[in-house]
Amino acid sequence: MKIILFAVIAIMVVSISACSQSTKDAPPSSTTSKVERRDKDTFKMVQFHGDMKTDAPALGIEALKKNHLEVSATKTIGEAFDAYQYAITKEWRETPSENGPHYIDYICWFNISPVSIAALKEGVVKRGLEIKFVVRGDGETYIAMASRIDIKSNGMRYNSIIDAPEIKKIVTAIYENREITF
Repeated sequence: MKIILFAVIAIMVVSISACSQSTKDAPPSSTTSKVERRDKDTFKMVQFHGDMKTDAPALGIEALKKNHLEVSATKTIGEAFDAYQYAITKEWRETPSENGPHYIDYICWFNISPVSIAALKEGVVKRGLEIKFVVRGDGETYIAMASRIDIKSNGMRYNSIIDAPEIKKIVTAIYENREITF
């Protein structure tokens, strides 16, 4: 028994010392940043980028809310998203950055009734939607991504990225004040 205990301790010591050996990491390059790489990836992945541009430069939540998406020239982003009747709670969050774009998130939560029977069987007790707007320094504004948020009975939060064609359908449904089905 003592031999097994000694072997387990020895293995743990070797594992800890192997994992904690220091290696010098190169400092991050000043020419690249996570934001720039993310933008480059976003431009490649988001096919509807041009369809979702706003018509005026925006900086901050209030300015974004006054802009229009190409979905509607008459209804502003704020009018459409804030008046969406199927969302029981709505929240806007802004993440500014010094050298890169601002990220503005629209997060809304739905009543459990729109959740499908399959989702209920999977333990979904709460469902939401998060839409991420990007506002670049030159005023270009677009929807970069959207995700469905599921809170399950185990208390865990699960995010599912929504494909670009579906994002456009969801945004159109919000503008038309129609129920979104996931």
